[in-house]
Amino acid sequence: MRKHGTKRTEDETWIAVTRHAEDRMHQRSGLKKKSLQRMADRAYDRGTPRAELKGEIRHWVDHRYETHDQNTDLRVYGDKLYVFCEHRMVTLIQLPVSCTEKRSRKRDTSRRISRVDACLSLSY
Repeated sequence: MRKHGTKRTEDETWIAVTRHAEDRMHQRSGLKKKSLQRMADRAYDRGTPRAELKGEIRHWVDHRYETHDQNTDLRVYGDKLYVFCEHRMVTLIQLPVSCTEKRSRKRDTSRRISRVDACLSLSY
């Protein structure tokens, strides 16, 4: 939970974390209890929704969507798939290595381009 005095912005949503989700986050990510709520909120707010995914990762996530209740909201954040249902985090699933390698290569390429652009914009 949030510390006393911290405020959420209007666009952020409160996410309840189930006991099962806490256990899976600790088991699969090694997160401490204090970090669990923050990561669940961050994954919900910043994660990529299922509808925006493409290619192999979309196919893999669609298969998981079929196995869960249709009210689920699946989001990919980092190398994990976060499963939410009615503003509750239900569980956490590790993405396959084949999907995470492609995502990391894509991120690295965009970082390199932005660094080059930043260097070109410097004036001497």
